[in-house]
Amino acid sequence: MTIRIERGLRCAVAAIGFLASCLPAGAQWGGAGEWGPAGHTMWVEPGTWMVTFPDQGDWPSVAASAEGQNHTGRLEFSCRRGAPSGNMMLWDYHGSALAVVPRSHPEETRQDVVFDFDGKTFDVTLTFVPWDRVWLAQGLLTSRFLEAFASSRRLEIRSLDGEQVNIWGLKGTRKARQSMRQVCES
Repeated sequence: MTIRIERGLRCAVAAIGFLASCLPAGAQWGGAGEWGPAGHTMWVEPGTWMVTFPDQGDWPSVAASAEGQNHTGRLEFSCRRGAPSGNMMLWDYHGSALAVVPRSHPEETRQDVVFDFDGKTFDVTLTFVPWDRVWLAQGLLTSRFLEAFASSRRLEIRSLDGEQVNIWGLKGTRKARQSMRQVCES
């Protein structure tokens, strides 16, 4: 009973703005706007960044993820001790700004895009991995990139033609940046 009450109090505090500290490392996105372990999900507004500490054995890691505007596309930045430049993953994207890759296409597809953090831009090459149906980028999380991530109000990703992939709000990114610094740069 005490454990249930303590968990409930922590989740109440989480709803006020500290959502990530309440969730277990295994928490993940469910349906649109749902975050948490199976059977215990909570509603999370698009653009709210959730921080988890996935179990990676001897290599501590951290991941920060959020849904894009209108729940279109989920973006995740992750890193681990020993690999601070980390990775980016975009999944559940159903728009037209990125190449449409048929399920029968067995090869990786690359596309250059621009990440725009309130006017601070970064050229990024995304790689579509067909067997996982995700877009990836590696070595992206430089100090300059993460500082823009932590200090901006929104992120817009665009194709090189200027077509908008999506917009992500940046609520909770300062805490995400601090967690990445503690885990990945120590």
